[in-house]
Amino acid sequence: MNNKEISNILENFIPTIYRDMLGARDCSNLTMDAYSRHWKNFIELIRLNKLGNNPDRYVEKYMLVLNEQQLSSASIDQALSAIRTLLKFVFSRGGPELNLGKNIKTKKNEKLPKILSEKQVKDAISYYKGENEITLRNRTLLEILYSSGLRVSEAVSALIKDIYISEGYIRIKGKGGKFRQVPIGKEALLWIQKYSVNSDGKYLFPSKKSKTHISRKTAFLAVKEALASIGIVQEGYGPHVFRHAFASHLLERGADLRVIQELLGHSDIETTQVYTHLLERNVRSSWEQFHPHAKN
Repeated sequence: MNNKEISNILENFIPTIYRDMLGARDCSNLTMDAYSRHWKNFIELIRLNKLGNNPDRYVEKYMLVLNEQQLSSASIDQALSAIRTLLKFVFSRGGPELNLGKNIKTKKNEKLPKILSEKQVKDAISYYKGENEITLRNRTLLEILYSSGLRVSEAVSALIKDIYISEGYIRIKGKGGKFRQVPIGKEALLWIQKYSVNSDGKYLFPSKKSKTHISRKTAFLAVKEALASIGIVQEGYGPHVFRHAFASHLLERGADLRVIQELLGHSDIETTQVYTHLLERNVRSSWEQFHPHAKN
């Protein structure tokens, strides 16, 4: 099968796969737009290049083009996923089995999370002082992000009925609709009580602009302001740094990795193991800095 035949087959299936995936809501509109862009670009590359009888070479060529554009590993992974999804769809609908990219693997860049020290966490959270409603809300939000290691989406949508003050835990609906119970520290509990004392609503953090809860953007701005107060203004620092600090500080103090996995709501232990890599890096860094035989 030559390049023109391959490109024509793939192109004919584009409208159908786009309609089916969007209708089934397997992906967000943004993801579908990205997939569609990769499909069209990939088909155009096949049409313009004769790379012999090895189909994998077309995928390799496309990956090379994306690498030359200096795209992130996540973007390149998405491109490969888009191509594989299209090829599987073609075969499932009676088309030829085109094993393009079956043996292609993208390079994974080790991306360790940004971790705040215990002092940095304390200083950032303590930035919010006072009794006005916004200050109380932001202080409570940061306290619970760190105390319970919640995802920002979990924190902003927390329900008052799911907070058990006397027992000291919060019930969270996480990814995949899975529920978990996470302890809340005494300090966070005090701020929750202080902030929600006059609340008779559904959400711990209700929005004044809608009938739901505050947005992730509101949470991001609250975190950004607190971090700026301790001199952290770089890109990549958002609400998730408190979740990372929660896990990292537990691990540093000897907590079991499986327990941390349960608290974070990770379905796969490998996701949690990133914190062990971080701890190993920090141990190595400290040894190199302070051990007398570390440097020649």
